[in-house]
Amino acid sequence: MSTGASAPPGSGQGGSVGSFTVEFAACMRAHGVPNFPDPNGQPGQLGPNSGIDPGSPQFQAAINGPCRPLAPSQWLDSGSGSGPNSAPGGQ
Repeated sequence: MSTGASAPPGSGQGGSVGSFTVEFAACMRAHGVPNFPDPNGQPGQLGPNSGIDPGSPQFQAAINGPCRPLAPSQWLDSGSGSGPNSAPGGQ
C-alpha cells in the first residue's frame, strides 16, 4: 500500500500525459508557486488559462530545485523552459 509519493506520471494520480502527484503540487506551493493546484485528472489543468506561468522564475526555481524529484519526467525532458506548456512550437 503506497501513498504514491514515487508514482510515475500517468500512474492514476493525474490520469493523462503530463499528470502530476499531490506531493508534487504541495512541493510547488511550498516553494514559490502558491496557486499550483492539486491534480484533478483533467487534461489541460495547467493550460494557458490556469494562472500558472511555467516560465516564471518561481516555477523554474521550484521545478529545477527541490521539486525536481517529484516532477513529471516529461516536464523535465523538455529542455529550457521546462513545464507543462513547453511543447515545441507552442507560440
